[in-house]
Amino acid sequence: MTTAAPALTFTAYLDRMFEYDRWANARVLEAMSSLGDALPQKPVDRLSHLLICQRMWIRRMRDDADQITDFFPSWPLAKTKAEAQAIGAEMREFIQSHSDAELLEDFVYQSSEGAAFRNRRLDILTQLSQHGCYHRGQIACDLNAMLDKPLVTDYVYYCRQ
Repeated sequence: MTTAAPALTFTAYLDRMFEYDRWANARVLEAMSSLGDALPQKPVDRLSHLLICQRMWIRRMRDDADQITDFFPSWPLAKTKAEAQAIGAEMREFIQSHSDAELLEDFVYQSSEGAAFRNRRLDILTQLSQHGCYHRGQIACDLNAMLDKPLVTDYVYYCRQ
């Protein structure tokens, strides 16, 4: 007899996606650290950008008055590592504190240019997941020629762990 798989909630799915995001960012940071002084700043800036965008969207979805205006920070590697930990924890807390119904709700926000928009939280979190994959791919292109082994952050590799 086959047992049906339990229903997967949006909250559980997003929690898994951002668990993967934290895993992939940790692999990127490990690869960056392995390069020591040979590490160029550009890939660190890419990772800093994807992290600050996560924080910015969490703040927007919480209607936090303290908005971020610098989407392209140039952090040193040590700060990027610390921010990856902190922002990863913020993302986990945000997702786990929302029900599926709340994730499907629209929220209204202003873009950095001041235009008003309305999106579902689920769509923004999906965007953030894809945004991270995009920039980690760029980082892999930046670093692979300098690494002993190619940087692999694909989701399927995470699932095999």
